[in-house]
Amino acid sequence: MQATEDKGQGLKVKAERILPTEEMGQDEFEGLAGEDAPLIHSGHVQFWRVGDTVGQFTASAPQNVWHLDMHITELDWDILAKDMGAILNGFWGAQKPAYVTTHTIPQQAHADLMQSLGFHKIGYLPLTVVPVIVWGWRQCH
Repeated sequence: MQATEDKGQGLKVKAERILPTEEMGQDEFEGLAGEDAPLIHSGHVQFWRVGDTVGQFTASAPQNVWHLDMHITELDWDILAKDMGAILNGFWGAQKPAYVTTHTIPQQAHADLMQSLGFHKIGYLPLTVVPVIVWGWRQCH
């Protein structure tokens, strides 16, 4: 499954859903995941990738609400925004979630990135070491 996001100048970024068993082989995956393997096989945990940027979507308790953790190596915020946009849109098109949540540390660069992607602040966790901003997103129709 793939979706595209325009990177400007006519270049398209494609997000693809990746399966751990395709990345590392069935036996290696089963050994690593152990008793959690059925959860990943069920589709309740999904991985979407653009280049080295990977979005990990996990189904939440409310029906069809998913939590997103981003795993990134790209430090160019413009490229990262395009990659993340493609991942969100690819996941949205394939899964049709009601809502996606995520969290960041309270730095202006992170807030700017989340807002550029269409996320809205939905909460704040005043943790002792590093506070966390909670964000919510749904694709604009």
